[in-house]
Amino acid sequence: MRKNIAILATVATMIFSGCGDDRSHPDGMDGGVKFVNVAPTAIIDINSTGHNFLKTEGGFEVYRYEDANTPFIFDASASHDGDENNQSIVSYDWNITSTFTRENCLDINNTGSIVYLKVCDEALNDGDINVSLTIKDDEDTTASALRRLKLN
Repeated sequence: MRKNIAILATVATMIFSGCGDDRSHPDGMDGGVKFVNVAPTAIIDINSTGHNFLKTEGGFEVYRYEDANTPFIFDASASHDGDENNQSIVSYDWNITSTFTRENCLDINNTGSIVYLKVCDEALNDGDINVSLTIKDDEDTTASALRRLKLN
């Protein structure tokens, strides 16, 4: 019985003292504003100048592949953080793979939020390209996006 009373007294003390409340972002009682962490949004835009988008088929974006010297440009600069000023993306992690039978068929130039991708001539109708992006905001929250391409 004495043990139960001690536990009850401890719990009551915690409740009435505010122990467990998040006091780092007050809820307005003392003029503060409650902060809500919203997950970021990852966006991959494709600029395929020199390659024409044909259709979407089976989860792939099909492009008419025109010129091996003209890169695909994958742009993540529209990605944003949902809280604060939407400018808190701290990292862009790209993972670009292909199923081409020829090795080293991708020439990748990663500048952070933008990737330039040249594909060798032998890639035509030989496989697909998977472009994955994971972004991280300043609260260490991540979001991902995926684009899948076929060349025709």
